[in-house]
Amino acid sequence: MKKVVCIEDDKNVLFFLESFLKSEGYEPVCFDDPVVALKHLKNHEEEYPLIITDVKMPVIDGIKLLEEIRKEGIKSSVIVITAYGEIEDAVRAMRLGATSYLQKPLKAEELVVHIEKAFQEYNNKLELENLKERVEEIEERNFLSIRSLKMRKILTLARKAAKSDAPIYITGESGVGKEVIARFIHRNSFRNKGPFITLDCGAIPETLLENELFGHVKGAFTGATSYKKGLFELADKGTLFLDELTNAPLNIQAKLLRAIETKTFMPLGSTEYKTSDVRIIAASLLPPEEALKRGKLREDLYYRLKVFLIEIPPLRERREDILPLARHFINELEKKYKKGIKSITREAIEILVNHSWPGNVRELKNVIEYAYIMAEKNKIEAKHIPLQIILNETKNLDVNYKKAKEQFEKIYFLKLLENSGYNINRASKLSGLSRQLIYNKLKKYKLPFKK
Repeated sequence: MKKVVCIEDDKNVLFFLESFLKSEGYEPVCFDDPVVALKHLKNHEEEYPLIITDVKMPVIDGIKLLEEIRKEGIKSSVIVITAYGEIEDAVRAMRLGATSYLQKPLKAEELVVHIEKAFQEYNNKLELENLKERVEEIEERNFLSIRSLKMRKILTLARKAAKSDAPIYITGESGVGKEVIARFIHRNSFRNKGPFITLDCGAIPETLLENELFGHVKGAFTGATSYKKGLFELADKGTLFLDELTNAPLNIQAKLLRAIETKTFMPLGSTEYKTSDVRIIAASLLPPEEALKRGKLREDLYYRLKVFLIEIPPLRERREDILPLARHFINELEKKYKKGIKSITREAIEILVNHSWPGNVRELKNVIEYAYIMAEKNKIEAKHIPLQIILNETKNLDVNYKKAKEQFEKIYFLKLLENSGYNINRASKLSGLSRQLIYNKLKKYKLPFKK
C-alpha cells in the first residue's frame, strides 16, 4: 500500500503535493481541514504508512495533530512542512516522533528522498513489532508449557476470559505468576494492540495513588506545572493491571469503581470528566473473600471485578510444573549468556522438586539463575543449587528415625563438601573421617566430588 495522507490548508501547496505524489506512483488522500483529517485518521480502519502535514494551520496545528495521532496509537511516519523561521516547531515535531521536516517552498527532489525514508522507517517499525510479538509469544508459550492439571484448567479459563471484555480478579501467593497470567489474557484479547500497563497499588503512597491513576491538571496542587496523564488515560484501548489492589485505600477504590462502570474519570484539580476505554485486571495476595472480611476491599468493587475469578495455586501444590519451568529459565539464560548449559542432573532435579518453594515461581527463577552462573560445565548439578534450598529438607523430616538420620547425614556431607571445595582429601582432614567412609557416603547420596 502506497497511500499518503496530505494535510495542508494552503490549497496551492496541497495541489502540488497531490499532483507530485500521483506522478511518483503514490495514492494521495488530501485534506485542507486538519479537524476533518484527524477525524478520518481516528476512524479509518487501516493505518496509512505516511502522513505529510503543515505545521501552521487553524484550529489544530501540526504539532497538536501529531500529539493526537500518537495518543491514538497511530504508528504512521510523519513529515512536517514548515515555513522559514519555524525551526523550533520542526524540532518539537521531531521530539514527538516525526520522521523529518521540510521547509517551504517544497522541492521535488528533497520530497522524494524524505518520502522514501519515511516509508522505510514505517516498514522497519512494523517488522520490529512483528518480531517482538513473535519473541514474546514464544517466551510466553515456553513459560506456560506446564504439566499440572490445575494450571491447565487456569489457562483454559484465562483464554475464555480473554475473549470477553469483563473485569478479572486474580489471586494467589507472591511469586506465583499473577502478572504473567494477566499479560497472557491481554495478549489473547481483542485489546492486544493496545497498551498493557501495570500498577503495584502497594508500592505507591496513599497520597499519590489517585494522582497515579487519574493524573492531574495544571495548578491542581503546588508543583503541578503542567497536565499529567494518569495510568487510566494511558491505558486507553488496552489493559490496566492493578496488582495488590487490597492495599489501595477504600476511597480510591470507590473512584476506581466509578471509572470502571462509567469509563469516565476526573483528573485531580479538574471539574470535567475524561473518558477512557480500559479493561481492568486486578490481583491480590489475599483472597478477595478474606480481604472483604478484613475491610481491605469494597464489597461493590469486589462484585464488579469478580466476573472472572482466577485462583493460582502455589508451586508446592503443582510440583509437575517445577521441571518444565526450570528448563524454561535455563533456556532463557542460555540465550542471554551462551555458556553452553542445556541440562540439569537428576540429583539437582530431586532437590528442586522436593523444595517447598515459599517464594513460588519467582524463587525458582532466582535459584536457577544462581545455579546457572555457578555451573562450570554444560549442566547444572546438585552442588550448584544454593545451600539454603538443600537445608530446607530438614523442615520435612521423615518420622522414621532411620530415614530422618539419612536426611541429616546427606545435609552434613553436602556442607562438608562445600567447605572443602568438593575435594575428598580436604574433606577427610576437616572432618577426621576416613577417605573411604566419605567416598562411600558421597556415592550413597549421589553427591558430587573431586578425587
